[in-house]
Amino acid sequence: MASTDNPRGYDNDLTHIIIELFANAKELKATLKANNIFTLRNLYAAVKKGDVRKHVRWKNGNPTGQEMITEEMFDDLLLVPSFLNWLQNLHGTLPDYPIDICADVTLRKFNMFLLLDDHGRGGKHGDGTVSYKQGRAECGECGGEVVPVAGSARALGAC
Repeated sequence: MASTDNPRGYDNDLTHIIIELFANAKELKATLKANNIFTLRNLYAAVKKGDVRKHVRWKNGNPTGQEMITEEMFDDLLLVPSFLNWLQNLHGTLPDYPIDICADVTLRKFNMFLLLDDHGRGGKHGDGTVSYKQGRAECGECGGEVVPVAGSARALGAC
């Protein structure tokens, strides 16, 4: 799946995301490389840190300087962790049912995620971001059906 023009050192998951969601964009690969983001774990960390986000978007981290990637690409990149959380919530609980990045992450699913509002994504933050939720992921395992919770009289509501 990895292209020969990808910089060496990217993990398979991040390589797939660059190719599938960002059409193997050279400017994205260059900015990730310049910021030592070679793994999905590094991408998650970078999204959380404001100073790293500035460096990913602007050369030398200076917003008055040269743009490294477009604003639209940057906004989409910031949503990748939420997209993966959303997929995981639909797929099942961790660590038992992890998503397979190379099989489950597609541009079609990402575009659908981008079209959803905060409520449609199952986000509770009001900013369109999605966190992994154990209860929602349990519903994902059963296809959203009402399932009794082991050792409890309550049941999960329809997801």
